[in-house]
Amino acid sequence: MRQLPLRPRHDLNGATFVVHAGWEVPASYSNLDDEVAAVRSTAGIMDMSDRVKVRVTGNDRVSFLNGLVTKDLATLPPNRWTYALILNPKGKVVGDAWVYALADAFLLDLPADEAGWVMDHIRKHLISDDVILEEFPAAHISLHGPLAPTFVRRLVGEAALPEGPAGFTVVPIDKKSSMVLASSGYFRVPGFEIFSWTNVLDEVWRRLASAGARPVGREAWHTLRIEAGRPRAGVDMDESTIALEARMESAISFTKGCYVGQETI
Repeated sequence: MRQLPLRPRHDLNGATFVVHAGWEVPASYSNLDDEVAAVRSTAGIMDMSDRVKVRVTGNDRVSFLNGLVTKDLATLPPNRWTYALILNPKGKVVGDAWVYALADAFLLDLPADEAGWVMDHIRKHLISDDVILEEFPAAHISLHGPLAPTFVRRLVGEAALPEGPAGFTVVPIDKKSSMVLASSGYFRVPGFEIFSWTNVLDEVWRRLASAGARPVGREAWHTLRIEAGRPRAGVDMDESTIALEARMESAISFTKGCYVGQETI
């Protein structure tokens, strides 16, 4: 069983754990209602380091990945992200991904429990394209709530904040490591996704928690996503569900070129 890099922090905060996709992750730290209320009224901090990061590089990365996802990556500029679905030829949902556009690559952020079958699906279409897929571990902190922007300003300063609701920046942590800081409205409150493959983010977690962010477990995460109307691949939508049946129009471009499942959509 794999443990999150910040496991000592969770133990100190009195977390109870549950097994999720081969990882021990915090189920809760205290009362469920209090954790949910923190995200709605102040800010909650979550450890999402079990999520899988995949770097997509190569000269054909844009055309290859654009043919597999429902959003138009050809028009996605650097330092912007988008949320997209991956469909089968019948327009049904294989999985979903957050796609970050770097200057010379795409970065896929995938839930741990669906990453295996999503990557199998992607690799199945990789034949002669000049594309390299590289999975790597990354520490990942999720911060959400009305006070999240205030806490992040204290952490990195005003100048380092991402531009717009779908922007991200790369912020130095120290002389040897950096982190991605991305805006997020996943729970329909102000939020940020913070991840790094060069730092375990222990000091970032400590500073955010000291500022007032409350540790939040996966039980509260599920409650918050349901309240926000966020379908989860493998639970609320799967290969028996046409994407439109899950009301996922916001994750679909209706003007881009051909992609797997487009004819049905």
